[in-house]
Amino acid sequence: RFGDGERTVHSVAACFFASLIPNSNGNMRGDWRYLGPADCGSIVHRGSRFRPVRRRNDLRLTTRSEQDFAARASYVAPLLLVVMFGGYLALGVLDGGGGVLWPDVIDSFGISKALFGLASGIGVAIVFPVMIFAGPIANRVDKRLILTGGFVAMIGAAAIAIGGSGALLMLLLMVLRGLSVALLDLGNNAIAIDYQRDTKRHIMGPLHSMYSLGTLVGALVVFVLFEAGGNFRTA
Repeated sequence: RFGDGERTVHSVAACFFASLIPNSNGNMRGDWRYLGPADCGSIVHRGSRFRPVRRRNDLRLTTRSEQDFAARASYVAPLLLVVMFGGYLALGVLDGGGGVLWPDVIDSFGISKALFGLASGIGVAIVFPVMIFAGPIANRVDKRLILTGGFVAMIGAAAIAIGGSGALLMLLLMVLRGLSVALLDLGNNAIAIDYQRDTKRHIMGPLHSMYSLGTLVGALVVFVLFEAGGNFRTA
């Protein structure tokens, strides 16, 4: 910036010459390691002196863009955090309760165990493409939209379980179930990573623990409903 006599230089040469300028004790700055252009950082020129800008706990030079990014507020609102924790709780309830209910579901849909196993395998296979391309998906699609898609797929699977029957609807149920698991897992983790990076607060452990809590809650809910005379469609 020439207006106030300062200029930000991003080059290997600037880093090299900065290391040769004596410090306040008259010693050469020999501790500066060689840095590439991307790592060089901001070398501010004041008159005839260079002032390298260090990070507090690192020898690397800090760029202005990194400083701006660190100060950026997270887009994750408190309500979205509640939705994320609820999403993992729902996944746990789905597995905890579903594990108890599958025998009744098979009988109600009128299919064989072999066909149920095939439908379950297809539902699991749906997860793999989503996980393999998780990075590109999270970079190109709004993470909140991914999370919403997971909840919609879960609701669709529940609706089929309540009133469906037959092999085709069982296959559709398992596909929607697998898709809901994949999208909720992807959306939750991607948003959590952004939140941790922006706020420096770690939430991965508590977030994933909600799944374990959900499996316990799901099994207990099914127990209570069956004891009250309900069936799997009620659950």
